[in-house]
Formats: sequence, structure tokens, C-alpha cells
Amino acid sequence: YIMRCDPLVLISVNIYDLNGRLLYEKLILSSDTKLHLTDLDKLAKGPYLLKIKNYKDGIVHTKKLLKY
Repeated sequence: YIMRCDPLVLISVNIYDLNGRLLYEKLILSSDTKLHLTDLDKLAKGPYLLKIKNYKDGIVHTKKLLKY
């Protein structure tokens, strides 16, 4: 997943299963204008909810994520 963001902004990334259980949590200091999530190998194939919070402006993005 790639999301445009300002450089040097604290971003929280959470991934939930469809039952609402938190499966992945990470705080990232963005280093450029794209957020790359590449360490999702431990997640099984299937649907998830991806929640990304930008701490600079408080905006929260929630997206569907399908791992296949």
C-alpha cells in the first residue's frame, strides 16, 4: 500500500482482521512523500482493514486491504 504524505511526519499504521482484532501495529516517521508497507509477510491471505493516522494533522484513513 502506498499513501502520499508529507516528509518527516509521524504516521501510525494498524491492520485489523474483520473481527476487529489488531494484527499489526507500527509507528513510522515518513522519510519521503510515500508510505511503503513491505513487512506484511506474517499476515495470511484474506481481507483486512488498514488504518493510517497522520499525527501532523490528525487525519485518519481507513481502507480495505486484500492480501493474496
